[in-house]
Amino acid sequence: MKINNGQVWNVCFGIQQGTSLLDKLATVRLSVAKAYDRNKIIKKLSEQFNDIAKLRDDLIKKYGKEDEEGNTSVSPEDVENFQKFINDQNELFEIEEDYKIKKLSADTLDSLELNFSELEQLSFLIDFGDEEEVEPVETETKSE
Repeated sequence: MKINNGQVWNVCFGIQQGTSLLDKLATVRLSVAKAYDRNKIIKKLSEQFNDIAKLRDDLIKKYGKEDEEGNTSVSPEDVENFQKFINDQNELFEIEEDYKIKKLSADTLDSLELNFSELEQLSFLIDFGDEEEVEPVETETKSE
């Protein structure tokens, strides 16, 4: 399965604080076999996230400025460097990797409370079964 770095970033961001979507996924009680599959996903994506975060930090150092406390950031006010940072970050996030992972079935995640945005970000890891294409329903309008 092809997964881009942006997808990895979205589900892993906050992992150091225990607030990422993968952290939420790790709390779901699963059978041993499904927990094993889930843990493989978490391990592989966490490792990839660390690589992405390191490269992103390098971009921040390259295009940013250090403040009095020693923290480096890229300011939108520095339009030229900010745009270069965004372009390079987008390029980094668009890189795809081929992963040999098994998607989690949607029914195993019933106890996981997700908002729409979180579900959308995790959707590439979830097998929703035989999805039918949803087509808009045509409605008739009455002419008077």
